[in-house]
Amino acid sequence: MKALVVPQPWAGLICMGIKDVDNHSWKIDYRGKILIVAGPDKVPANFLETIPYEFANEIHNNTLFGNIPFKLQDFPVGMAIGYANLVDIQGESDSGWAEGEGWAFTFEDARLFNEPQKVKYDTGIKYFDAPEFDPDNLPDSYEFPVNRVETEEDMIKIPLPDDIITKMMEEIEESGVTYLDIFKTPTVDSAFPKKHGKIMTDSFKKLYAIGYAGTVTFGIKAFETYQVKDWNTGKTFKYTSLKTGKPVTLDVHRIGLGSVLESKLNDAVMLDKVPAPAKPEEVEVTAQGKVPAHLPPKIPLEQKMRDNIYNALQGSAIDELIRLADSSDTGTYFRSVMEGHSLKVERPLLDHLCGIFEEVKQALGYTDPIDFYVTGNSSVNAFSVSIENDDKPSIVNVNSALLTLMTDQEVKFVLGHELGHLINHDSKMNGLLNFVYPQPGLMPLGLQHKVRLWSQLAELEADRYGYLACGDLAACVSAFYKMSSGLDITKMNVQLDVLLEENRRHLAYFLSDKGVSLDSHPVNPIRVEGLRLYATCKSERTLKKGMTELTDILLKVGTSEIDKPMSDFIASAGLIAANIDGKITDVEINSILEQLSAQQIFAKEYLKAISKQDVAQVFSESVAKIMSIEPGYREPMLRYIINLIIADNSLSIEEMNFIFEIGAGSFGYSKKECALMIAQQIQQGFTPDMMDLY
Repeated sequence: MKALVVPQPWAGLICMGIKDVDNHSWKIDYRGKILIVAGPDKVPANFLETIPYEFANEIHNNTLFGNIPFKLQDFPVGMAIGYANLVDIQGESDSGWAEGEGWAFTFEDARLFNEPQKVKYDTGIKYFDAPEFDPDNLPDSYEFPVNRVETEEDMIKIPLPDDIITKMMEEIEESGVTYLDIFKTPTVDSAFPKKHGKIMTDSFKKLYAIGYAGTVTFGIKAFETYQVKDWNTGKTFKYTSLKTGKPVTLDVHRIGLGSVLESKLNDAVMLDKVPAPAKPEEVEVTAQGKVPAHLPPKIPLEQKMRDNIYNALQGSAIDELIRLADSSDTGTYFRSVMEGHSLKVERPLLDHLCGIFEEVKQALGYTDPIDFYVTGNSSVNAFSVSIENDDKPSIVNVNSALLTLMTDQEVKFVLGHELGHLINHDSKMNGLLNFVYPQPGLMPLGLQHKVRLWSQLAELEADRYGYLACGDLAACVSAFYKMSSGLDITKMNVQLDVLLEENRRHLAYFLSDKGVSLDSHPVNPIRVEGLRLYATCKSERTLKKGMTELTDILLKVGTSEIDKPMSDFIASAGLIAANIDGKITDVEINSILEQLSAQQIFAKEYLKAISKQDVAQVFSESVAKIMSIEPGYREPMLRYIINLIIADNSLSIEEMNFIFEIGAGSFGYSKKECALMIAQQIQQGFTPDMMDLY
């Protein structure tokens, strides 16, 4: 594994995810997972006085926000402390950690080892190979939680650990006032709405200090700090002027283990009196209407997948084709079945059910007409049918077993879930897929993976509408357990905390890379945790962070240890083979992506990431890994390379010699054996380029 030696505290801040750029006077070609090794020297006591003030301010703020819970002098040295993904090396970077000269090494997905690891390297070396570390089998590590200033509409949120809040409260009791210093840095700056940018115009400015006076009113001190360097002595002097502003209204909210300081902003910003923050009664979410104030129910990745699939299938043209050419009438079929075999929910016959259904529609602001049915069925289930090309109402059906087993609140969750599908027009996407692929088995494997991911995300999104419809997390969770078990856990007096703890136990199996979720619906542990996050998270950033862990499970298409090296092989071997003649054609790229999509949902992004790395090294490492796991794969791997080379309907002597070289060096085949494989592939379906015939 490649390793980078970084002095402390920079090595620690990189692995903690605080510092995304490290600056060097040299660069390397390698991109990918890299070991971070802390240099041999301890952090000196006067360290903050010896570094650029911009970096010192970043460290100050991150310490204040609880991101650096221990002294810099206690950072471990001379050991491997974690790893990160080296994604780019640029001469310039927008990061607040970038310097004006040299090369900015840019990192993502940083992780800290649970325990620092010994590593062998020569003193003075900055970049080296650490063969004792396997990038696919690294020591236990974790993603360090980083709190940041963030903004929701016109609300600025400042994360504070409980000990800071406690200290502030103690100072208030003693003197009636307390102040909280926050420095201007690019990280803090970016959290403010652009219309408030005028308070951040001076690059030497300390952003502001917040003082508490009374119950919710804070005083503001705006600092102007200027830094001047004496070029004769090299010493730096700081001059600070103070301007006291008027009070501003703030709220302190305790959330979980930490606290968040919320400040209502307006155009006057900081130095004028601002009214106390008021929670909006409702927010827009769809063209249909409004839902109760909460985080938006939309999942960005769901929309991305929906658009990706729709555009790939030429959705606009196919929609018109369906309208003109499709003689089937799905709406009439379902309505006939419902009218003939089910009970339509109407007043006065089913007055109570009508009331529940109308409450759900009102909660979600859904105004389009819907026919609601109950069907005698022992399956605890429900479904909805969106009528897209007709003026008839859409259909929602609930099985009788579900109504018998569930409480009114649980029924509201189920109905809200089904209305969520109608709001998002999920039936339209499914209709498009069924029209293009009436035999689903003929759908390309890569597209199957994308459709499966979209379907699962659409279910998670519909679950959020279900929560908005009933507003009761306990009812949502118990509804899942009733649908999965058929048991009336309400009568068993099972509490929410018990159900959530049970769910975490099952979720741990999937988080450990052992389980996959390959059906159209996510497994229940993912759905329950997704709802818990949506119901309890106070910011979109926190929700996104929690959902990332769940979507990582959905992105998996297998759990074999060979999956990752096989993906690396397909990408790297494809790029090398396609470029033998000095150019990579669209046909060759499509051939690579066709194979890679069986391993990776985002095959194009994966191929692009591999192309930025040392492709030859990725190839050799992936081949070695695969051969150590399953030597029997050597023939199909070489045939993949052969097929890719002749995919453009050409075969040169140079390309053939490349096959001989790879076949012998990487797979142990003789020249004759390679020639036989090439001959077989040509005889099975080689088609000359028609342009060469004329």
